[in-house]
Amino acid sequence: MSTKPLLTVKQVSERLGVTVGTTRKFITRGDLASYELDPRNIRVSEEDLQDFLARRHRRIQPRWSDEHLVESAALAASRQAQAAEATPEERVAVPRRRHRHLRVAAAG
Repeated sequence: MSTKPLLTVKQVSERLGVTVGTTRKFITRGDLASYELDPRNIRVSEEDLQDFLARRHRRIQPRWSDEHLVESAALAASRQAQAAEATPEERVAVPRRRHRHLRVAAAG
């Protein structure tokens, strides 16, 4: 362990951009090494956090390239423009799921 100060679970959560509960899951699963001072005081070293981030970064690959996102945005914009120009007859009705409501007959 290094001489650097240890981080609290809350500090680690803020750095990761996740909730405290998610950080605790990472610790419980063994993904993130930690030091348990007592059950309520869990600490994580800076080195262990950096190790976790490096492993996590290698595992997570972006699904879409920037070019794909630009194409998708352009396609969505063109569809919106076509829908705005369509006459009511050309528009396709989208069926909506309706919830069934129970009706109680009035006593009388």
